[in-house]
Amino acid sequence: MSGGLSDEELAAIEARARDVGAVAGHRQAWRVHRLDEAGFVVQRDSQEVLVRAGTSFGQDLAEYVAQAALDLPRLVAEVGRLRKLAGYDKGLVWDADDRIIDQDWSGLRRRIEETHGGVGIVAADFDELLRYGYGQPGHRRKAFTRLVAGATEDDDIELLAEILAVMLIDPWRANLQGGWFIHRLRTGDGLEAFDAGRAARVLNRLYDVNDATASVLVETLRAFVTNEGGPKRRLLELIRESGQLRREVAMLIEPARVFVSYCREDEADAERIYQALGLQGFRVWKDTHDLLPGENWESKIRRTLSEYEFAVICLSRTAVAKRGFFQVELKVAARMQQERAEDDVYIIPVRVDPELDARALPSALAGLHVADLAADWDDGLEQVVRTIVTHRRVV
Repeated sequence: MSGGLSDEELAAIEARARDVGAVAGHRQAWRVHRLDEAGFVVQRDSQEVLVRAGTSFGQDLAEYVAQAALDLPRLVAEVGRLRKLAGYDKGLVWDADDRIIDQDWSGLRRRIEETHGGVGIVAADFDELLRYGYGQPGHRRKAFTRLVAGATEDDDIELLAEILAVMLIDPWRANLQGGWFIHRLRTGDGLEAFDAGRAARVLNRLYDVNDATASVLVETLRAFVTNEGGPKRRLLELIRESGQLRREVAMLIEPARVFVSYCREDEADAERIYQALGLQGFRVWKDTHDLLPGENWESKIRRTLSEYEFAVICLSRTAVAKRGFFQVELKVAARMQQERAEDDVYIIPVRVDPELDARALPSALAGLHVADLAADWDDGLEQVVRTIVTHRRVV
C-alpha cells in the first residue's frame, strides 16, 4: 500500500498515465516519469507536470486540459474524453460513417459501461451534439433528446450528471453546451415538454460532483427560455417550480439576500464579511458598494433592511457604545426580528472585536447566539453561512 492506495489502484493510475501520455503525444512527447503515492508525474525534456489522482490534472499536460478536481474514476473518464477529441476513439454516438447511431438510452448506457473511459467519450459526443456549429444544429440536439429520454431512474440521473461534469471540466469553455444539455431534457409522448423535474435532479447531483461547476451552469441557464405549449418561460423558473431542487442549488438560482450592518470603525471587518459572503454566492448589501449617488442613504438603508432576508450585525466595543446610525439599524433589525415567527432567524450577530465582553451586548440581541469571528474567523464565518443556508425560507 502507498498513500492509502492499493498496488492494484497504483497500477491502474500508472496505466491511465500512459494513456494520457499517448493522447497528448500528438502534440508533444510526454512519458511517465515516476509514480508515487500522490499520483504520477509525466515529463517532457526537463519539464515535469504532476498529475495527482484525486486532485488535479496539470494544466501543461495538453493545451485543452484545464485544472479540475478528479478522483480516479473521473481521471479515467477524462482520458476517454481526450482520446475522443484527439481522434483515437470514434465515440459511442457516431458510427463509422459519421452518422448518429440508432440506439436508445439503455443501449447507450450499456456501451458506456462496457467501454474504458466511456463516460468521457460520451461526454465528448454530447458536447459535439449540443454545440453550435456550421449549419443547423437542431437535428443533433433532437438526437440528444431522444438518446437520453429513457434516463429517468436515480442511477440514470447520476450517470447523466457524471457525463455533464466531464463535459464541464473547463466549465466556462463548455457552459453553453451544458445549458443545452439541461434545455434538451424533455418529456411527453413527443418529447416536446421541458422536463423540469429531471433537470432539477441532474443539477442536484451535479452539485454533489462539483458545486463550482453547478454554479457556472446555473449562471448560464439564466439566459435559457422555453415556449413549448405556451408563452416563453425561463428555464430556471420552471426548474425551481418543480419543487425538486435541493436547498443549496435553489440558493444558486435565487441567492439569499444579506445586509451587513456595522459602524465606521469596523469597516475593514465588515468589508471582509461582505467579500466572503459574496464568494458564497449570496446577494450581499453594504452601503459602500450599493448606495448610489443621489440616493437618500437613510431611507435606502431602512428599506433594504426591511426587504432583505438576513442582517449580519457586526459587534465591537465601539459599535455597542457609540451613538449613530448603527444604533438605528440595530433597532430596525430588532423590529424585523420581532415581526417574524419565533423560530425564524433574521439577525445574525457576529463579534469582530476580541475585547468585546459578551455581557455588554445590546439588549435587542439578548438570547441570540453570536458567531465569534474575532476568536476564529473561518469557524465563525462557517457558522454564519450555515445559518443562512439552514434558516432561509423556501425559495
